[in-house]
Amino acid sequence: RIMACCDCIRTGLWRKWFRVVVVFIYLVIFAGVLPVAVWQMIEKSSLSASRRIGWFIAAVFVLLTIPLALWDIGFHLYHYTSPELQKYIVRILWMVPVYSACSWIGFRFDSARVYMETIVRLYEAFTVYSFMCYLTQYLTFEYDIIAVLKAKDQVKHYFPFCYLEKWKMGRELWQLCRFGVYQYVVINFILTVIS
Repeated sequence: RIMACCDCIRTGLWRKWFRVVVVFIYLVIFAGVLPVAVWQMIEKSSLSASRRIGWFIAAVFVLLTIPLALWDIGFHLYHYTSPELQKYIVRILWMVPVYSACSWIGFRFDSARVYMETIVRLYEAFTVYSFMCYLTQYLTFEYDIIAVLKAKDQVKHYFPFCYLEKWKMGRELWQLCRFGVYQYVVINFILTVIS
């Protein structure tokens, strides 16, 4: 049985069933989540009317964005022809479901808002890191970014940064930009965990 599963993956037969499985999962989610959301909105009369309406509108948009994002992620995985680039794209695309679900849960449940914001901030830092990794991989894969930057003229900084030391175009500029992004990611992660 395990060999049959491996043959299915190796020969690409799983691709035939991919769309059917994804559509089935979406239908189950809509059939289960939407009625519960409407029932919760009606049942929770302790919330103000404007808060219930806002919660319901947010739920509708969450139910629109998550399937679209998952569909896009699924097709990146389905057409996984350039794994060295697509793994970063998939990581970045996961920001949409994470952000929308956490925002909706935080809007609905006041006690969970702090935890949801923490998850969003941590994944945001991871997304910035993934985007920088994607840029590094793409620009070194498609172009020699160091040579392209060296060929450019020196950029003059605007006030008040014009008094700072200039970064040489080329490797120094690229490394300092990467360092700045990685520094932001680490500091954002540490501050999020502390707060």
